[in-house]
Amino acid sequence: MDNKEYKEYTAADFLNDPDFLLWCLDPDKREDLFWSEFPANHPETFAEFRKAIQTVGSVRLNNFTLEEGEKAELYDSIMSDYRALCSRRRLLRRQLFALAAAAVVAAGVVVPALLGVFRPPTETDASPARASEIRLISGRQSEHIASESASIECAPSGEMRINGRKIASAKPARMNRLVVPEGKRADITLSDGSRVWINSGSVFTFPTAFEEGERRVSIEGELYIDVTPDPERPFIVHNALFDTRVLGTSFDVNAYCDSNRPASVVLVHGAVEITTGDGEQVQLESNDMFSLKAGNYTVVKVDPSQYVSWKDGLFTFSSGTLERVIAQIAAYYRVEIVCDPDVRELCCSGKLVLFDDLSDTLDVLSDILPINCRIEQRPDGTRAVCVTARTN
Repeated sequence: MDNKEYKEYTAADFLNDPDFLLWCLDPDKREDLFWSEFPANHPETFAEFRKAIQTVGSVRLNNFTLEEGEKAELYDSIMSDYRALCSRRRLLRRQLFALAAAAVVAAGVVVPALLGVFRPPTETDASPARASEIRLISGRQSEHIASESASIECAPSGEMRINGRKIASAKPARMNRLVVPEGKRADITLSDGSRVWINSGSVFTFPTAFEEGERRVSIEGELYIDVTPDPERPFIVHNALFDTRVLGTSFDVNAYCDSNRPASVVLVHGAVEITTGDGEQVQLESNDMFSLKAGNYTVVKVDPSQYVSWKDGLFTFSSGTLERVIAQIAAYYRVEIVCDPDVRELCCSGKLVLFDDLSDTLDVLSDILPINCRIEQRPDGTRAVCVTARTN
Protein backbone atom coordinates (compact mmCIF):
# COMPACT_ATOMS: atom_id res chain seq x y z
CA MET A 1 0.00 0.00 0.00
CA ASP A 2 2.71 2.45 1.04
CA ASN A 3 4.51 2.42 -2.31
CA LYS A 4 1.52 3.42 -4.43
CA GLU A 5 1.20 6.84 -6.02
CA TYR A 6 -2.07 8.24 -4.64
CA LYS A 7 -1.54 11.87 -5.62
CA GLU A 8 -3.63 11.66 -8.80
CA TYR A 9 -6.20 9.18 -7.51
CA THR A 10 -9.86 9.76 -8.34
CA ALA A 11 -12.83 8.08 -6.64
CA ALA A 12 -12.86 5.56 -9.50
CA ASP A 13 -9.19 4.75 -8.85
CA PHE A 14 -9.94 4.06 -5.19
CA LEU A 15 -12.82 1.80 -6.20
CA ASN A 16 -10.39 -0.13 -8.41
CA ASP A 17 -7.81 -0.48 -5.63
CA PRO A 18 -7.90 -3.93 -3.94
CA ASP A 19 -6.34 -2.62 -0.71
CA PHE A 20 -8.91 0.15 -0.41
CA LEU A 21 -11.86 -2.17 -1.11
CA LEU A 22 -10.72 -4.80 1.37
CA TRP A 23 -10.29 -2.10 4.02
CA CYS A 24 -13.84 -0.91 3.40
CA LEU A 25 -15.29 -4.42 3.49
CA ASP A 26 -13.34 -6.06 6.32
CA PRO A 27 -10.14 -4.28 7.48
CA ASP A 28 -7.33 -5.70 9.58
CA LYS A 29 -5.36 -3.56 12.04
CA ARG A 30 -2.62 -2.61 9.57
CA GLU A 31 -5.10 -1.56 6.88
CA ASP A 32 -7.20 0.37 9.37
CA LEU A 33 -4.17 2.34 10.60
CA PHE A 34 -3.00 3.15 7.07
CA TRP A 35 -6.39 4.30 5.71
CA SER A 36 -7.40 6.12 8.89
CA GLU A 37 -4.30 8.27 8.54
CA PHE A 38 -4.70 8.58 4.76
CA PRO A 39 -6.57 11.96 4.72
CA ALA A 40 -3.82 13.62 6.78
CA ASN A 41 -1.05 12.09 4.65
CA HIS A 42 -2.78 12.77 1.30
CA PRO A 43 -4.95 15.91 1.73
CA GLU A 44 -4.95 16.57 -2.02
CA THR A 45 -7.10 13.48 -2.65
CA PHE A 46 -9.44 13.83 0.33
CA ALA A 47 -12.56 14.75 -1.68
CA GLU A 48 -12.20 11.77 -4.03
CA PHE A 49 -11.27 9.50 -1.10
CA ARG A 50 -14.49 10.47 0.71
CA LYS A 51 -16.61 9.88 -2.41
CA ALA A 52 -15.18 6.38 -2.74
CA ILE A 53 -15.86 5.61 0.93
CA GLN A 54 -19.48 6.73 0.52
CA THR A 55 -19.92 4.53 -2.56
CA VAL A 56 -18.49 1.38 -0.98
CA GLY A 57 -20.08 2.17 2.38
CA SER A 58 -23.48 2.07 0.77
CA VAL A 59 -23.32 -1.70 0.36
CA ARG A 60 -23.03 -2.21 4.12
CA LEU A 61 -26.71 -1.88 4.84
CA ASN A 62 -26.67 -5.00 6.97
CA ASN A 63 -23.80 -5.95 9.24
CA PHE A 64 -22.38 -9.38 8.49
CA THR A 65 -19.03 -11.17 8.72
CA LEU A 66 -17.48 -12.90 5.73
CA GLU A 67 -15.23 -15.93 5.68
CA GLU A 68 -11.96 -15.54 3.76
CA GLY A 69 -13.31 -17.42 0.73
CA GLU A 70 -16.50 -15.36 0.73
CA LYS A 71 -14.51 -12.12 0.92
CA ALA A 72 -12.43 -13.17 -2.08
CA GLU A 73 -15.56 -14.15 -4.02
CA LEU A 74 -17.31 -10.87 -3.17
CA TYR A 75 -14.22 -8.87 -4.08
CA ASP A 76 -13.87 -10.66 -7.44
CA SER A 77 -17.54 -9.96 -8.17
CA ILE A 78 -17.18 -6.28 -7.31
CA MET A 79 -14.05 -5.93 -9.43
CA SER A 80 -15.70 -7.71 -12.37
CA ASP A 81 -18.68 -5.38 -12.21
CA TYR A 82 -16.41 -2.38 -11.88
CA ARG A 83 -14.28 -3.17 -14.92
CA ALA A 84 -17.42 -3.71 -17.00
CA LEU A 85 -19.12 -0.54 -15.84
CA CYS A 86 -16.33 1.86 -14.84
CA SER A 87 -17.59 4.54 -17.22
CA ARG A 88 -21.12 4.32 -15.81
CA ARG A 89 -20.76 5.09 -12.14
CA ARG A 90 -24.41 4.98 -11.22
CA LEU A 91 -24.77 1.46 -12.61
CA LEU A 92 -21.67 0.44 -10.65
CA ARG A 93 -23.29 1.65 -7.44
CA ARG A 94 -26.46 -0.28 -8.20
CA GLN A 95 -24.42 -3.45 -8.80
CA LEU A 96 -22.71 -2.98 -5.45
CA PHE A 97 -26.09 -2.64 -3.78
CA ALA A 98 -27.27 -5.81 -5.48
CA LEU A 99 -24.38 -7.66 -3.82
CA ALA A 100 -25.43 -6.22 -0.47
CA ALA A 101 -29.00 -7.33 -1.09
CA ALA A 102 -27.84 -10.92 -1.52
CA ALA A 103 -26.11 -10.71 1.85
CA VAL A 104 -29.29 -9.33 3.42
CA VAL A 105 -31.30 -12.29 2.14
CA ALA A 106 -28.64 -14.73 3.38
CA ALA A 107 -28.67 -13.16 6.82
CA GLY A 108 -32.47 -13.40 6.98
CA VAL A 109 -32.97 -9.94 8.47
CA VAL A 110 -36.73 -9.44 8.69
CA VAL A 111 -38.54 -7.81 11.61
CA PRO A 112 -42.00 -6.23 11.87
CA ALA A 113 -42.53 -2.54 11.10
CA LEU A 114 -45.46 -0.15 11.30
CA LEU A 115 -45.71 2.10 8.27
CA GLY A 116 -48.00 4.89 7.28
CA VAL A 117 -47.98 8.25 5.53
CA PHE A 118 -45.01 10.51 6.25
CA ARG A 119 -45.73 14.12 5.41
CA PRO A 120 -43.16 16.89 5.20
CA PRO A 121 -43.58 20.07 7.23
CA THR A 122 -45.67 22.83 5.68
CA GLU A 123 -43.43 24.97 3.48
CA THR A 124 -43.34 28.72 3.06
CA ASP A 125 -41.60 30.77 0.41
CA ALA A 126 -38.78 31.41 2.90
CA SER A 127 -38.31 27.72 3.65
CA PRO A 128 -34.96 26.13 2.71
CA ALA A 129 -37.00 23.40 1.03
CA ARG A 130 -37.90 25.92 -1.71
CA ALA A 131 -34.26 26.64 -2.53
CA SER A 132 -32.03 24.67 -4.87
CA GLU A 133 -28.64 26.05 -3.79
CA ILE A 134 -26.87 26.51 -0.49
CA ARG A 135 -26.99 30.23 0.25
CA LEU A 136 -24.83 32.28 2.57
CA ILE A 137 -26.58 35.58 3.30
CA SER A 138 -24.20 38.12 4.75
CA GLY A 139 -25.68 41.56 5.41
CA ARG A 140 -27.14 42.83 2.15
CA GLN A 141 -24.98 40.52 0.12
CA SER A 142 -25.98 37.01 -0.90
CA GLU A 143 -23.46 34.40 -1.92
CA HIS A 144 -24.91 31.48 -3.88
CA ILE A 145 -23.06 28.21 -3.61
CA ALA A 146 -23.93 25.85 -6.43
CA SER A 147 -22.36 22.66 -5.09
CA GLU A 148 -23.25 19.41 -3.42
CA SER A 149 -21.88 20.79 -0.16
CA ALA A 150 -20.22 23.91 1.17
CA SER A 151 -17.33 24.37 3.57
CA ILE A 152 -17.10 27.82 5.18
CA GLU A 153 -14.27 29.25 7.27
CA CYS A 154 -14.54 32.31 9.51
CA ALA A 155 -11.29 33.92 10.64
CA PRO A 156 -11.13 36.00 13.87
CA SER A 157 -10.28 38.99 11.64
CA GLY A 158 -13.71 38.79 10.00
CA GLU A 159 -12.48 37.27 6.73
CA MET A 160 -14.69 34.49 5.37
CA ARG A 161 -13.96 31.81 2.80
CA ILE A 162 -16.31 29.45 0.95
CA ASN A 163 -14.74 26.25 -0.35
CA GLY A 164 -11.36 27.94 -0.01
CA ARG A 165 -12.41 31.10 -1.91
CA LYS A 166 -12.35 34.43 -0.08
CA ILE A 167 -15.60 36.39 -0.01
CA ALA A 168 -14.99 39.92 -1.24
CA SER A 169 -16.62 42.43 1.13
CA ALA A 170 -15.89 46.06 1.88
CA LYS A 171 -17.21 45.64 5.43
CA PRO A 172 -17.94 42.19 6.88
CA ALA A 173 -21.46 41.79 8.21
CA ARG A 174 -21.81 41.14 11.92
CA MET A 175 -24.39 38.36 11.50
CA ASN A 176 -24.84 35.80 8.73
CA ARG A 177 -27.44 33.23 7.74
CA LEU A 178 -26.66 29.95 6.04
CA VAL A 179 -29.64 28.42 4.22
CA VAL A 180 -29.21 24.72 3.40
CA PRO A 181 -31.93 23.26 1.12
CA GLU A 182 -33.26 19.73 0.92
CA GLY A 183 -30.77 17.01 0.09
CA LYS A 184 -27.69 19.12 0.87
CA ARG A 185 -25.35 19.72 3.79
CA ALA A 186 -22.75 22.29 4.79
CA ASP A 187 -20.06 22.72 7.40
CA ILE A 188 -18.63 25.83 9.05
CA THR A 189 -15.52 26.51 11.07
CA LEU A 190 -16.45 29.44 13.31
CA SER A 191 -14.05 32.19 14.30
CA ASP A 192 -13.29 30.49 17.64
CA GLY A 193 -12.38 27.21 15.92
CA SER A 194 -15.67 25.43 16.71
CA ARG A 195 -16.80 23.14 13.88
CA VAL A 196 -20.49 22.99 12.85
CA TRP A 197 -22.25 20.67 10.40
CA ILE A 198 -25.63 21.89 9.08
CA ASN A 199 -28.20 19.33 7.95
CA SER A 200 -30.69 19.44 5.09
CA GLY A 201 -33.56 21.94 5.25
CA SER A 202 -31.94 24.12 7.92
CA VAL A 203 -31.14 27.78 8.55
CA PHE A 204 -28.08 28.55 10.70
CA THR A 205 -27.44 32.07 12.04
CA PHE A 206 -23.94 32.93 13.28
CA PRO A 207 -21.63 35.93 13.77
CA THR A 208 -18.70 36.59 11.48
CA ALA A 209 -16.53 36.86 14.60
CA PHE A 210 -17.41 36.30 18.27
CA GLU A 211 -17.11 39.30 20.54
CA GLU A 212 -16.32 39.32 24.26
CA GLY A 213 -18.65 37.39 26.51
CA GLU A 214 -20.77 34.43 25.48
CA ARG A 215 -20.67 32.81 22.07
CA ARG A 216 -24.16 32.48 20.62
CA VAL A 217 -25.56 30.93 17.41
CA SER A 218 -29.07 29.81 16.42
CA ILE A 219 -30.54 26.99 14.37
CA GLU A 220 -33.84 26.23 12.70
CA GLY A 221 -33.38 22.65 11.61
CA GLU A 222 -30.52 20.37 12.64
CA LEU A 223 -26.83 20.82 13.37
CA TYR A 224 -23.96 18.88 14.86
CA ILE A 225 -21.32 20.94 16.63
CA ASP A 226 -17.89 20.29 18.09
CA VAL A 227 -17.32 23.25 20.42
CA THR A 228 -13.85 24.63 21.09
CA PRO A 229 -13.43 24.76 24.90
CA ASP A 230 -13.27 28.23 26.46
CA PRO A 231 -14.27 28.44 30.15
CA GLU A 232 -14.40 32.23 29.96
CA ARG A 233 -16.91 32.28 27.08
CA PRO A 234 -19.77 29.77 27.28
CA PHE A 235 -21.25 28.61 23.98
CA ILE A 236 -25.03 28.77 23.48
CA VAL A 237 -27.04 27.18 20.66
CA HIS A 238 -30.46 28.82 20.47
CA ASN A 239 -33.65 27.59 18.82
CA ALA A 240 -37.29 28.54 19.19
CA LEU A 241 -37.92 25.92 21.89
CA PHE A 242 -34.83 25.86 24.11
CA ASP A 243 -31.22 26.96 24.57
CA THR A 244 -28.29 24.54 24.89
CA ARG A 245 -25.34 25.88 26.92
CA VAL A 246 -21.87 24.30 26.80
CA LEU A 247 -18.23 25.05 27.56
CA GLY A 248 -16.66 22.48 25.26
CA THR A 249 -18.29 19.32 23.90
CA SER A 250 -19.89 17.65 20.86
CA PHE A 251 -23.63 17.29 20.38
CA ASP A 252 -26.51 17.28 17.89
CA VAL A 253 -29.49 19.66 18.00
CA ASN A 254 -32.60 18.75 16.00
CA ALA A 255 -35.17 21.55 16.05
CA TYR A 256 -37.16 21.87 12.83
CA CYS A 257 -39.69 24.48 13.91
CA ASP A 258 -42.27 23.42 11.31
CA SER A 259 -42.03 19.71 12.07
CA ASN A 260 -44.27 17.33 13.97
CA ARG A 261 -41.24 15.46 15.25
CA PRO A 262 -39.94 16.12 18.79
CA ALA A 263 -37.10 18.62 19.09
CA SER A 264 -34.03 16.95 20.54
CA VAL A 265 -30.44 17.17 21.71
CA VAL A 266 -28.11 14.15 21.51
CA LEU A 267 -24.92 14.54 23.53
CA VAL A 268 -21.92 12.65 22.13
CA HIS A 269 -19.49 13.55 24.91
CA GLY A 270 -19.04 16.21 27.58
CA ALA A 271 -21.90 17.92 29.38
CA VAL A 272 -24.55 20.48 28.44
CA GLU A 273 -27.33 22.37 30.15
CA ILE A 274 -30.66 22.86 28.39
CA THR A 275 -32.99 25.72 29.33
CA THR A 276 -36.53 25.25 28.07
CA GLY A 277 -38.93 28.05 27.12
CA ASP A 278 -40.52 28.04 30.58
CA GLY A 279 -37.13 28.35 32.29
CA GLU A 280 -36.68 24.72 33.35
CA GLN A 281 -33.05 23.52 33.28
CA VAL A 282 -31.99 20.00 32.32
CA GLN A 283 -28.45 18.59 32.64
CA LEU A 284 -27.24 16.04 30.07
CA GLU A 285 -24.31 13.62 30.24
CA SER A 286 -22.60 11.65 27.46
CA ASN A 287 -24.97 9.45 25.39
CA ASP A 288 -28.05 11.24 26.72
CA MET A 289 -30.87 12.22 24.37
CA PHE A 290 -33.22 15.03 25.37
CA SER A 291 -36.56 15.12 23.52
CA LEU A 292 -39.19 17.86 23.78
CA LYS A 293 -42.71 17.76 22.35
CA ALA A 294 -45.87 19.64 23.35
CA GLY A 295 -44.08 21.10 26.37
CA ASN A 296 -43.07 17.71 27.80
CA TYR A 297 -39.53 16.35 27.75
CA THR A 298 -37.75 13.03 28.30
CA VAL A 299 -34.09 12.06 28.73
CA VAL A 300 -32.93 8.58 27.67
CA LYS A 301 -29.63 6.84 26.91
CA VAL A 302 -28.97 6.23 23.19
CA ASP A 303 -26.26 5.24 20.75
CA PRO A 304 -25.26 8.71 19.43
CA SER A 305 -23.89 7.32 16.16
CA GLN A 306 -27.43 6.57 14.99
CA TYR A 307 -28.37 10.25 15.35
CA VAL A 308 -25.26 12.09 14.16
CA SER A 309 -24.03 9.98 11.21
CA TRP A 310 -25.89 12.31 8.79
CA LYS A 311 -22.96 14.73 9.04
CA ASP A 312 -20.89 12.14 7.15
CA GLY A 313 -23.61 11.74 4.52
CA LEU A 314 -25.12 8.61 6.06
CA PHE A 315 -28.14 7.36 7.95
CA THR A 316 -27.14 4.64 10.42
CA PHE A 317 -29.66 2.05 11.64
CA SER A 318 -29.26 -0.74 14.17
CA SER A 319 -32.14 -3.21 13.82
CA GLY A 320 -34.22 -0.23 12.82
CA THR A 321 -37.55 -0.59 11.08
CA LEU A 322 -38.25 0.62 7.58
CA GLU A 323 -40.63 3.02 9.28
CA ARG A 324 -37.68 4.92 10.67
CA VAL A 325 -35.79 4.77 7.38
CA ILE A 326 -38.74 6.19 5.49
CA ALA A 327 -39.47 8.83 8.13
CA GLN A 328 -35.89 10.13 8.05
CA ILE A 329 -35.76 10.14 4.26
CA ALA A 330 -39.05 12.07 4.17
CA ALA A 331 -37.73 14.64 6.64
CA TYR A 332 -34.33 14.94 4.95
CA TYR A 333 -35.70 15.52 1.44
CA ARG A 334 -38.86 17.30 2.65
CA VAL A 335 -41.26 15.07 0.75
CA GLU A 336 -44.39 13.09 1.55
CA ILE A 337 -43.88 9.32 1.41
CA VAL A 338 -46.81 6.90 1.27
CA CYS A 339 -46.11 3.22 2.00
CA ASP A 340 -48.20 0.31 0.79
CA PRO A 341 -49.29 -2.07 3.62
CA ASP A 342 -47.57 -4.96 1.82
CA VAL A 343 -44.11 -3.58 2.72
CA ARG A 344 -44.74 -3.26 6.44
CA GLU A 345 -42.66 -6.33 7.32
CA LEU A 346 -39.42 -4.98 5.79
CA CYS A 347 -36.49 -3.39 7.59
CA CYS A 348 -32.70 -3.07 7.41
CA SER A 349 -29.68 -2.47 9.62
CA GLY A 350 -26.46 -0.70 8.76
CA LYS A 351 -25.70 2.42 6.72
CA LEU A 352 -27.58 4.23 3.98
CA VAL A 353 -25.70 6.83 1.93
CA LEU A 354 -27.56 10.12 1.40
CA PHE A 355 -27.19 11.15 -2.22
CA ASP A 356 -27.75 14.68 -3.43
CA ASP A 357 -30.66 13.50 -5.57
CA LEU A 358 -33.67 11.88 -3.89
CA SER A 359 -34.11 9.47 -6.81
CA ASP A 360 -30.62 8.02 -6.22
CA THR A 361 -31.40 7.30 -2.58
CA LEU A 362 -34.70 5.69 -3.54
CA ASP A 363 -32.86 3.60 -6.12
CA VAL A 364 -30.75 2.25 -3.27
CA LEU A 365 -33.81 1.14 -1.30
CA SER A 366 -35.35 -0.40 -4.41
CA ASP A 367 -32.16 -2.35 -5.08
CA ILE A 368 -31.77 -3.83 -1.60
CA LEU A 369 -35.43 -4.39 -0.72
CA PRO A 370 -38.31 -5.90 -2.73
CA ILE A 371 -40.03 -2.54 -3.22
CA ASN A 372 -40.72 0.00 -5.93
CA CYS A 373 -40.38 3.73 -5.23
CA ARG A 374 -42.15 6.18 -7.55
CA ILE A 375 -41.82 9.97 -7.37
CA GLU A 376 -44.92 11.92 -8.36
CA GLN A 377 -44.90 15.62 -9.24
CA ARG A 378 -48.00 17.43 -8.02
CA PRO A 379 -49.71 20.41 -9.68
CA ASP A 380 -48.59 22.70 -6.83
CA GLY A 381 -44.94 21.89 -7.51
CA THR A 382 -44.44 19.59 -4.53
CA ARG A 383 -43.34 15.97 -4.77
CA ALA A 384 -44.66 12.77 -3.22
CA VAL A 385 -43.20 9.28 -3.14
CA CYS A 386 -45.22 6.07 -3.34
CA VAL A 387 -43.56 2.92 -1.97
CA THR A 388 -45.14 -0.37 -3.06
CA ALA A 389 -44.21 -4.04 -2.96
CA ARG A 390 -42.31 -5.33 -5.96
CA THR A 391 -44.36 -7.84 -7.87
CA ASN A 392 -41.68 -9.42 -10.04
